[in-house]
Formats: sequence, C-alpha cells, structure tokens
Amino acid sequence: MYESFYLNKCLQYIQEKLLWGVSKSWTNKEFEKLSEQIFDASRIYISVVTLKRLFGRAKTYKKEYNPQLETKNALAIFLGYKSWQEYKEKNPFTPPPLAGRPVTGAPVPDHPPVSLPADARPASSPRPAATEQARSGTNKRRGAAFLLICILFAGLGYAFFASSQSIEHLKYKVTFSGERLQGRAPHTVRFHYDISMIKTGSVYLLFGDSTRTVLNKDEHVITHTYFRPGFYMPTLAIGGKGFTSLNTHITSEGWSSFLSYQGDTDPVRRNTAERGVLNVSPQEAHLFGADTTEPYAIEHNYVQDLNVSGDDMVYETRLRINPFLIHSRCYNIVCILQGEQDKVRINFARPGCMSIVRVRFADKLLRGSHDNLSAFEQDFTQWRVVRVEVKNKKINVFLDNTLLYSTMYQHTIGKIKGITYKLTSNGFIDYVRLSNAAGQLIYQDDFGG
Repeated sequence: MYESFYLNKCLQYIQEKLLWGVSKSWTNKEFEKLSEQIFDASRIYISVVTLKRLFGRAKTYKKEYNPQLETKNALAIFLGYKSWQEYKEKNPFTPPPLAGRPVTGAPVPDHPPVSLPADARPASSPRPAATEQARSGTNKRRGAAFLLICILFAGLGYAFFASSQSIEHLKYKVTFSGERLQGRAPHTVRFHYDISMIKTGSVYLLFGDSTRTVLNKDEHVITHTYFRPGFYMPTLAIGGKGFTSLNTHITSEGWSSFLSYQGDTDPVRRNTAERGVLNVSPQEAHLFGADTTEPYAIEHNYVQDLNVSGDDMVYETRLRINPFLIHSRCYNIVCILQGEQDKVRINFARPGCMSIVRVRFADKLLRGSHDNLSAFEQDFTQWRVVRVEVKNKKINVFLDNTLLYSTMYQHTIGKIKGITYKLTSNGFIDYVRLSNAAGQLIYQDDFGG
C-alpha cells in the first residue's frame, strides 16, 4: 500500500548520494552512468529506460510505476542495504491518521452498530428440525467443495512456482574471454563471446566504464577502447543479472587527472604534480570548461600493479582543501585503494555534512545518512595526515596519529591495482606512501617536494 512512498524516498536518497543536481536536469549520459554504478554495486542490471521511468523522465503505462522486486533490490543495494526488505525495515513509514479516527487503539467503524433495546428486537421463530438438518447438510457440502477448490488452486500455484523457480535457476551456456586485458590508457581490448544458446532476451556487455552495448547473438567478437586508467570488470548481463566477468587493468602513465563538472568527466593532463604537490589549479580547470564559481571535482589516478596486498598494508597520505576556493557547502575528500577483488574507500566531509559520507571496507558499506560516521567529519583547510592500517582483515583509520575508526570485514581485497583521489574544487596532495604488512615501503611519491 505504501510501496510508492518507499520507492520515492529511495530515489531521493540516490539523488542525494550522486550529487549530480536534480534528476530533472540529468541527460542520457547521467542515466547511463547510474545504470553502470548500480550494476557495479549489485551485479543487477537496470536499463536506462527503466531508470528514466523511475525518476519520472519517461512515460509509464501506470500512474504509479512499481518495478519488479529485483530492480528495487538493486536500488537498495546501491544505497548500502542488503535488500529492498532491509531498506524498508530501516526506513519505516508511519501512515498519517485518517480524519475522525484515533491514532491509537481499535479503529472506529464507519457506521457503528446500533444497540436496540430488548423489546424492540424482532422475535426469532424456531425453525423446524428438518429444515435445520437440510441447512446443515448444505453447509457441509459447500464447505467440502470450497476445501476442494482451495486444494486445487494450491496445487496449481505450487506447480507454477516450481516451474518459475526452475526457469530462474537454469544455467546459461555461454563463453566469454578477452585479449589484451592489460595496457596503458588509451587501450583497446578485444572480447570473444558465444551467446548463441541464449534464445530469448537481450544480452548486454557492460564494459565497466559506464558504457555498454547489446551483443549480436550471430557474432562472436567485439572491441572496446578504454580512455581512462582504472581496474575494470567487463561483465555479461543476461536477464538483468551479471553472469560472468573479466578483470581489465588499464594503467596510467604516472598520475592522471580528470575534471568532473555537471556530470561530465574529462582528462586534464598527465603528471599534474608541481611545486611539490599534486593539484589542478582553478585556472587550469577553467581552461578545460569548468565554471570555477560553481562546484566541480578533480580526480587523480595512479593505476599500476603495486605488489602489495590490500588485506595487509599501511597507506599514508597528507592533503588539504583551499579554504578560499570552496564552492560547495559540504566539501568532499575521497581516497580509494582499488584491489583486484574489492576496495577500500575513505571519505571525509566538512563538519556538519555527515550525511554525504560514504565509506567502504571491502564488503562493509557504510553511509553517513544511516550510520554514525561523525568521525569522518573533519576540517581539511589545514594539512592533515591520513593513515590506513589493514592487517588480517581488520582496518584502522587514523587522522594525525589519532585513531578515528576501526572495523572488521570479510571479503578479500586482493592485490592493490591503483590509488584514486576525488577532491571537491581545489585540493592539494602532499605525498602518498604504501607499505606492506612487514613495514617495507612499496610505493611513495612526494611529487617533487
């Protein structure tokens, strides 16, 4: 009854998480990126058309569009929940009281029964015994017939459910492989596939970089060029679900920087380290199309095989935000250590802005809008040192040698394949260091300082 309320609130939370502005202003590119991000989080594919219907950007055949449960599960997982049911349980909805009815206690009937005095009640005439017996026999026959109908429908229902379950768990006979899965950006990968056994429905290849294509079942080869460094997982999506994935490692030449503005991400330049810091100045951001009086973000990537386990490592970096060039009320600082199986994502925000904080420790996803992440509300207008220690799947996060947060996780992160920074407006990185569990320094860069 209240499903539309839960769905609308869920879409509102997604809009707040993305920080792309109101969904009415989103272009097709934003919906494609959202589709890819939801798939990355949930391994469930939601088409651009479905997303547009959800956000009221495409016509639907019903006044209130209510997607299938699998779609709602994907939305909930994208927000950090395990399922749609958990999302609803943790975001309870209390319906407003109806007019003229009490908030608590038994509901008042619309037409309360009138209690007549005894002498005004119609007298009941005794029924003959034969009539009573006939009525009793009729009732028994009706009850038996009703029971038989119930059993018949229950059997049909079970048969339908069983067949649906068997269809849901059918194994797809497909092959999927790739050539040149590692190289320096820009880099073209050649994919081989055989989906000829899939008789119904479309099969998508999601390349992992917010792009995808529908595969032709009569063909067996397709190529794709990756323009940005990163560790991608190109995936075949069959029936809306990710079926099989490959690992594609597109490396960078030193540090590569990108400008994110109004939903678009464009390369700025390589080797952006100058004067002992990693930084893209507002003047340079303006030259690449950003209105620097409005919020924008800079992303720095170093993507290489770093030969250190993400489950036993020490990562340390020093950074700050320019206090005179902050164009949003809640600045955002994100540090990502991408492993071959999972990742660590540390997120700091301006004090008072906890709701925008999103942290990830492999399988453990936490959101400031629902979890107490006040430790990550920090002032970065001065230089701060962030250190992350991971050992035996226990992670400790320090700021200026003070322990901020500690937790355990279960999934394996694997070998570190890259380091990413995402900074609101004008941010500076002084150095980065990565050591193994034995304390041996594996990678460091002080950017010429």
